[in-house]
Amino acid sequence: MTLFDGNRLTQDVMALPMDAIRRGLYSDKYFENTIAILAGLTDQGTTCTESDRR
Repeated sequence: MTLFDGNRLTQDVMALPMDAIRRGLYSDKYFENTIAILAGLTDQGTTCTESDRR
């Protein structure tokens, strides 16, 4: 979810090739990128609280 309006990001925004991921093509790279993004947000001090969960 975005911090700005509380709406979920769409696949179009994330630009993920869902068909290829479902087939397992390069999916490990997308997960590695997600980990890098989350680590970067943590380094910036971004936090998530229990109330932020779905």
